[in-house]
Amino acid sequence: MKPHQQARVDGKYLFVWDRTNKTSVFYEYMEKLCSIDIAVKQGMSGKDAREYFHSFRTNLIDAMKAPNICAFSLGDTVVDFEKFTHPELLPIATIFNRDQWKADYNAHLLASDALAGVNPDGLNYTMEEDFMIVIVSNAADEATLTDQMKQIPHIDTMNKVTVN
Repeated sequence: MKPHQQARVDGKYLFVWDRTNKTSVFYEYMEKLCSIDIAVKQGMSGKDAREYFHSFRTNLIDAMKAPNICAFSLGDTVVDFEKFTHPELLPIATIFNRDQWKADYNAHLLASDALAGVNPDGLNYTMEEDFMIVIVSNAADEATLTDQMKQIPHIDTMNKVTVN
């Protein structure tokens, strides 16, 4: 069984330490990759930040109803998720808590619609049971990997795999 399939069976999200860089390339090719590392490196300030959050939110919603995978790439960047979050558009701590997100996703998304400028009719969102988040790290060494993992909310509830 593939790691993402096992995570689904286990009812968890998946964290991948990709030492080959092939996982990120695969998800990018499949148009399922949200490059958090690039957003952070570009500064995430002002208007640009809203555009990133809106783009990531759109990818997340699309993956939820497919059902599909929404992959978040960290690259080799240590991301401070207390700063890389938006309470309405992309509440990372809630999203990365699979059980809480499954219970509350519709309320969160509807509350953020006005800010995102979408869904004026207030239509409910759907999330398929097989929806999956995969967080991909391309950390060059274990020290960077450890620093990355310390910053990820609810990492302790995710399945973890290394791709060599």
